Amino acid sequence: MEKLPIIAEKIHENFETITQERDKALIRARKLTRESAQAIRAIHRNDIELAREHLANGRELTNALN
Repeated sequence: MEKLPIIAEKIHENFETITQERDKALIRARKLTRESAQAIRAIHRNDIELAREHLANGRELTNALN
């Protein structure tokens, strides 16, 4: 029973780390969704160069998620 608080603290630290990483991934995923939407809008406006920029940004965000 003496080790129970130590074990609980380690579990809490692990959950905290997982939560932080999940939050970072969610932020990146939202940015990726935004870049994708902007690329689609640019294509609809026939602005291919801008669409390519948004797609390149999306690729970077995708790579960061992996």
